[in-house]
Amino acid sequence: MNSARHDVVNEVSRARWARPVVAGLVGTVVFDLIGLLMTGQWWDIPALLGDKLGFGIGGGVVAHYANGVILALIYTGLAPLLWGPAWFRALTYVTAETVFGVWLFMLPLLGLGVAGLAASPLLPVITLARHWGYGLILAWLVGDPRPAVGSQPTGQSLRPGVRTVSGLVVVLSVMSLLASTPARPEASDRGQAPVGSVTPSAEATPARYPTLHKTVKVTGLEIFYREAGPKGAPAILLLHGFPTSSHMFRALIPALSDRYHVVAPDYPGFGHSSMPPVDQFEYTFDRLADVMDQFVQQLGLTKYSLYVMDYGAPVGFRLAVKHPERVQALIVQNGNAYEEGLRDFWKPFRTYWGARDEANAAPLRKFLVLEATKWQYTHGVRNPEAISPDNWLVDQSLLDRPGNKEIQLQLFFDYGSNPALYPAWQSYFRTHQPPALVVWGKNDYIFPVEGALPYAQDLKTIETHLLDTGHFALEEDGTLIAQHMRRFLIKHVRPTNE
Repeated sequence: MNSARHDVVNEVSRARWARPVVAGLVGTVVFDLIGLLMTGQWWDIPALLGDKLGFGIGGGVVAHYANGVILALIYTGLAPLLWGPAWFRALTYVTAETVFGVWLFMLPLLGLGVAGLAASPLLPVITLARHWGYGLILAWLVGDPRPAVGSQPTGQSLRPGVRTVSGLVVVLSVMSLLASTPARPEASDRGQAPVGSVTPSAEATPARYPTLHKTVKVTGLEIFYREAGPKGAPAILLLHGFPTSSHMFRALIPALSDRYHVVAPDYPGFGHSSMPPVDQFEYTFDRLADVMDQFVQQLGLTKYSLYVMDYGAPVGFRLAVKHPERVQALIVQNGNAYEEGLRDFWKPFRTYWGARDEANAAPLRKFLVLEATKWQYTHGVRNPEAISPDNWLVDQSLLDRPGNKEIQLQLFFDYGSNPALYPAWQSYFRTHQPPALVVWGKNDYIFPVEGALPYAQDLKTIETHLLDTGHFALEEDGTLIAQHMRRFLIKHVRPTNE
C-alpha cells in the first residue's frame, strides 16, 4: 500500500514539474508572437540577450526560452501562496515580474529608462501585454498548482523544497543578469564614469573579424575603405567628416564588427583615396555623394544603417534622399541638417559663400593649419590628455599634401549648397521615418547642440544622447557610442543569423 502511494506521489510530483516546463516554452512562444504583432519584430529579446551575453542569436534563443521555463517553475512554487483562481494568480505573478523585474530593473539598466519610456511611451503597454499573454498560458497549462486533496500530506511536505529551489533560481537569475548587463549608460552620457570603474576605449573591444584595408576603382578613382564583419550581416556605412577620413572610425569598427558588416570609405581628396587636383575633378558635395553612391553599388550594399558625421551628413543625406529604400537606420553624430545648427562658427563661411575671393578665403585658410586641426579634436572635451595627438598629426599630414588646401577651400565654398537642401532632407525624414539615433558632442562649437535637437521634430522613432564632449565625440566616448548603436540597431534592424 505504501509503495503504491509512493508511486502515485512521484507521478503527481513529476506532473507538477512537467506542466510548468511545457507552459514556459509555449508561453514564451506566445510572448514572441504578441511582440511580433505589436512591434513587427520577431525574437528581439533573443537578439538582445545574445548580444549582451556574447553568444549570438542562437545563444540568445536558448537563454530566452530557458528564462521562460525558469519563470514558470518559480510560478509553480509561488502560486499556492497567491489568492484567487488560476488566471488571477498567473496575471498577478507576471504583472509583479513585469513591474519589478522589467520596468524598474532591466529596462533602466539597458538605458531605456523606467518602464522603457525613454525609448517609447508604448513600451510599457507592449511589455505588459506580452507578459500577460505568457501568464494566461501559465494559467491554462499549469492550472491550479496546489496538490490534490488525496495527496495533501505529501504535497505539504514538498512545498518547502519547491520554495527552496525557486528561491535559488531567483538568486542565480539575478546574479546572472547583473553579471551580463553593462553599467547604466546615463552616467557616461554626462561624461562621468561610475566611481571605481574603468572605462575602456573602443579599441580594446575584442573583435572576431579583423579590419581590412582595401581599395576599389570607382569612375577611375581609387577609393580606399576599411571593412570588417561578416558579409551576410546587417551593414553599417560610416561616412567621415572634415578634416579626417575613415581613420576616425578605426576604434568603432572593431566594436561593431562581431555583429555587423561595417564599411568606412574615404572620399576623393581625403585619407588614402585618389586626390585629383581641383581642375581635374569637381569637388562638390553632389559629386562626392555620386562617388559614394557608385562605391556602395560596387560593394553590393543594398541596405545599410547610415552613420553620418560633419561632412558625412551632406554626403549621406544626399544618398538617403536618392535611395531611401537602402537606409535601415540613421546614426547622426554632429552632422547638421537644420539652419539652427549653423551658428557663429559659420559666419566667415557665409561671407565666402556670398563672395568667393581671396580676401574672404584668407580667414578660412586658418582652419587648414595644425593648430586648427588640433583644436577640432580638443575643444570641448573633458580631458584633452585622453585625446591622442596621432589624430591631428595624421590629418594634418594629409592636408599638407600639395594641392589639398585648394580642394578643401573648394569644399568650404560648396558647403553653401547644403542649407538649400535642408528642406528636402527634412522632408525625407518626415516621409520615410528611418529610425534615428542622435549621439552628439554637446560642447561642439562647429555644430552646436542646437543642431541636434530639431531632428526630433521630424522623426518619430528617435533617441537623442547629448554627450559631454566635443566635435569628434568618438575620441572620448567611442565605447559609449558603440553601446548605444548596438542596443539601438538590435531594436530597429532585423538581426541576422551568423
